Amino acid sequence: VAFAGFGITPPYVNNDRLTRGTVYEQRITLVRSDPDVDQKAEISMNIPGVESWFVVDRGTTFMLPKGETQVPITIAVHVPADAEYTRHQGTIRIRTSNVGGDGGGAGVSIALGAQIDVDIQVVDKIYDFDVRRIRSADVEEGRRKWGLVFPAKIRFFMTIENTGNAVYGPTKVKFDIYDSEVEQLLETTYNTNKIEQISPFAIKEVLAELPTRLAVGRYTAKYTIYKTRLRLY
Repeated sequence: VAFAGFGITPPYVNNDRLTRGTVYEQRITLVRSDPDVDQKAEISMNIPGVESWFVVDRGTTFMLPKGETQVPITIAVHVPADAEYTRHQGTIRIRTSNVGGDGGGAGVSIALGAQIDVDIQVVDKIYDFDVRRIRSADVEEGRRKWGLVFPAKIRFFMTIENTGNAVYGPTKVKFDIYDSEVEQLLETTYNTNKIEQISPFAIKEVLAELPTRLAVGRYTAKYTIYKTRLRLY
């Protein structure tokens, strides 16, 4: 009696925010409960009309090495620049089999499989992001040189997840700085640097630099992160 298990996580490639000319990647982990032999994995696709968009980083045939319970693969979806705005559904099947039989003396090869459900949609461009985390570095006091005043600089870091399908990110950051008791507004300042923009579906930490003329002390700051897109006419 032989017991064997094979599964995948997550069992889907879903995205309803793809747009023309973008690339979306989904990491899938193949899991085996008893990796006591080398196995061959074969991938087949049934995604009518768009199978050529899908690329597996390991190819359509690859090995699952003995002793490894988890083998990751990455499925990339390359959306053409002229793709229609529509929805596509289908399946990707993964079939595994022992290399050269299972060594049991009868030439028997155990084959296991799993299915990845595909549900993608090509839409017009979406500009959006989520702020996952913020942090700020210590602020050094401003200085004077050659009769000029050089203000201190607040370094405000933001970890941003681009949830849209176009290059995007924060467009502006504002700090309202109050006294430590939040009773009096002492200064309002905006970033002076150009904030780095983020690729679709990516997560990245970006920096906003804001000048301040306040002396060293204890303050409370309320921040605003803008996502307004600027239009030029």
